[in-house]
Amino acid sequence: MKLKCTVFILLIITSWMYGQKKPLDHSVYDSWQNIGTRKISNDGKWVAYSVDAQEGNDNLFLYSVKNKTSQTFPRATKVNFTNDSRFAVFQIRPQYKDIKAVKDKKLKKVN
Repeated sequence: MKLKCTVFILLIITSWMYGQKKPLDHSVYDSWQNIGTRKISNDGKWVAYSVDAQEGNDNLFLYSVKNKTSQTFPRATKVNFTNDSRFAVFQIRPQYKDIKAVKDKKLKKVN
């Protein structure tokens, strides 16, 4: 009886876990993110890294090693620290949807 109960419970658990998997298709790739730019300030007190989206806006994170706090800057790219490590300099890109609209408009004109 104990064996039947254990087999039954294992069967339920495996069927539940199998039902939770989402199939991989091309729509899933757009939600993937990766680490882009990585920089450390000259004095080592600041770390800058970007999280780049496959489709969408990127985010830049400035992490203070001393305070263990982080600040987020949406759409920021090309980060650099000044020589004295007092300032971080970066560019802000336009919204992803605006860039895509301009590219689509150019493609329609060419065709």
